[in-house]
Amino acid sequence: MKRRFLSITLGTLMLLSLLTACKNSGDDAPTDEPGTSVTELTFSESWDFSSGFYPVLTPENSTNTGPMSYASNFYETLVNYENGNFVPGLAESWEVSDDGTVYTFKLLEGVKFSDGEDFNAAALKKSMDVVPQNLGVYNGSYGVLSTLISEIVIVDDYTVELRITQPYYGVLKDLAVINPMGIVSPAMLEADGSPGEAFKTGTYGTGPYMYAGDGDGTTYAFVRNPYYSREQPDLDKFYVKVIPDNSAKLLALKSGEIDAIVNSDSLSYDGYFEMQSASGFEAALSPQESNTRFLVFNLNHTPFDDISVRAALARAIDKSAICDGLLSGLEDPADSLFPKSYPYCDIDVNVPTYDPDEAKTILENAGWTDTDDDGIREKDGVRLSGSMIYMTGSDTIVSDLALTIAAQAKEIGAELIPEGYDMMGLYGAMYGDFAVGLYHAYTLQYDPYTLMTNMNSELGADPFACQATAGIDEGNAIIKRLNSTPDETEVQDIYTQILNNITDNSIFIPISYIREIAVWNSDKIAEFSFAGYPTATNVARITTR
Repeated sequence: MKRRFLSITLGTLMLLSLLTACKNSGDDAPTDEPGTSVTELTFSESWDFSSGFYPVLTPENSTNTGPMSYASNFYETLVNYENGNFVPGLAESWEVSDDGTVYTFKLLEGVKFSDGEDFNAAALKKSMDVVPQNLGVYNGSYGVLSTLISEIVIVDDYTVELRITQPYYGVLKDLAVINPMGIVSPAMLEADGSPGEAFKTGTYGTGPYMYAGDGDGTTYAFVRNPYYSREQPDLDKFYVKVIPDNSAKLLALKSGEIDAIVNSDSLSYDGYFEMQSASGFEAALSPQESNTRFLVFNLNHTPFDDISVRAALARAIDKSAICDGLLSGLEDPADSLFPKSYPYCDIDVNVPTYDPDEAKTILENAGWTDTDDDGIREKDGVRLSGSMIYMTGSDTIVSDLALTIAAQAKEIGAELIPEGYDMMGLYGAMYGDFAVGLYHAYTLQYDPYTLMTNMNSELGADPFACQATAGIDEGNAIIKRLNSTPDETEVQDIYTQILNNITDNSIFIPISYIREIAVWNSDKIAEFSFAGYPTATNVARITTR
């Protein structure tokens, strides 16, 4: 069986939105006069756009998923996700058959791609038909829907039927994710359906912006899509400047070289507070949680196959101290694998409270004692020890978190040895005999649907996720049923069962809920708002001075 990497899931890997560009504007393109004096802004990121702008991004065509955070400026999806609801996107309305296998979408009329081509049912069909083949071995890694589509039927020029092989409760959520469901101009696809060379240097979507085509690897410019005829954004143009170091980004903001920094991957929490109180700058925290940090145990690895060890560690981690101290109060202690604000996740679980004395008692009652007085407990010749793997990044916060957790574990006589990897190195370690993982979920774009799906160990998609069904009879069958039942009550019951199993058996220890951050030059930006998926930088939402 082939293993599927979740380029999104396992991290922020989690993809964020890519870009789409276009050909020439053409003499007949509509124009729009800007209504503000500030018509250009510059953002900064650690990565470049060398992978191109096709909105199906996988580890096979890029190790860099960062560009996906800008894709919503260039590409649109049939539906959007806002404040917990699915709202119209390129589809103005939809209906679902009684058996849940046919979705009928009425499309917006009068929409054009940035190359001047019309958006209609035929264009939608061609764009979506090639998604599975362009995902390749990662088909299904970014939502199950791409594996379930049997046919897209054109009813008329602006009506399509999406037919799937079985009911799936996550259809709309999957359709709302630009990677891989962003709609592209069919004129730019190769005859075989592949994106070819056009998307290396252009964005070809229906969104308000397009790539200007002049990126030099250091700075990339994006301009208005001249064919975008709906509500016009304030900015005529924006730039993304490549600055790998987060401290250098902050200096660039202070000096006026850039105008905003968006997302928790691009700015330290210390930097956030510094700019929050600095004259001429403002800062914001996303109202919606975007992710969950967690510890996960390999239940096939001694000594973490012992529930007493896991239960003790669940009581040894002081989440409140971590959130208030290391995480500067910007992240909230996590009770469950997903925030209650996520679909199907408003569930009360029996959360172990921080109690190191109880943790020690649990271990001693289970026979874990420190016989050689070295501070680490043993049982039957086995040390209560194991490596804790995690992904390093441009910010030291995850490394610091690993050291903090290790120190708290040692207080009860357990040894967690931090072992940092780059992204691809972590993937390799995950598929090895890992002991403990310090990681995060897939982000709101894909959660909880995709992470729940990958709890099916038969998929081989995520060695962390598949620990969740351990101890549940026919756990894989339960996840399969989740993705095929038309009964919303059953969906909710399965979520309740899985999330309680995770907590009751201390398989995951949720640490904190991440919210995204942004800081900006308030002399240029009057209002900044986070997108429905807060990891996406939606420039069209910005109101300028």
